[in-house]
Amino acid sequence: MKRRSPVRIVSIMWGSYVPILLEAARESPHVELSVFSQKEMEENYECLEGFWKAAGRAHVLFFYRTTDGFWQEVDARLGEVGPDKVVVTTSFDPADWGRNATVDLAICAK
Repeated sequence: MKRRSPVRIVSIMWGSYVPILLEAARESPHVELSVFSQKEMEENYECLEGFWKAAGRAHVLFFYRTTDGFWQEVDARLGEVGPDKVVVTTSFDPADWGRNATVDLAICAK
């Protein structure tokens, strides 16, 4: 039987959630995770460029939206990573649930 390759997830996440997300990914052989905290994205432009490189190889983009300014660039460039990406967006603000998502709002809300 042929083994499937792991699902590559690239995430921009609220900083305090990063350790939990990393731990969950480590426990699954089916997930390859690259995660960037919103704080490092806001403070370091090179992190944003690292995100774009990782996003190009991802199957899934998982976003926890904040009010940080870098989201304007993410919104503007999201189409550059290819049309085949699954995008899941959540936030502390329900108005941002599903923003630029490719899945149903109900999935983002969960």
